[in-house]
Amino acid sequence: SLKTERMEMTIQREISHILQFELKIELGFCTVTDVQCTNDLSQAKVYVTFLGKQGRNDAGMRVLNQSKGFIRSQVAKKLRL
Repeated sequence: SLKTERMEMTIQREISHILQFELKIELGFCTVTDVQCTNDLSQAKVYVTFLGKQGRNDAGMRVLNQSKGFIRSQVAKKLRL
């Protein structure tokens, strides 16, 4: 639906901003390529890509997994449903 698509775009924009400006750990070149929300907007899958070799991808995913709580809290503060 239109509401879900709008929310996905907003979440994608906010997470991109958080990764670029607010995350203290060096992440490298990371791009949020897609966000898919459930119909009730209770969960979202975020798809990312990294520029570089596979070792950099693995390191980037480890950093994202370590900081997922921070990212979630920042997104929750910025979004009002």
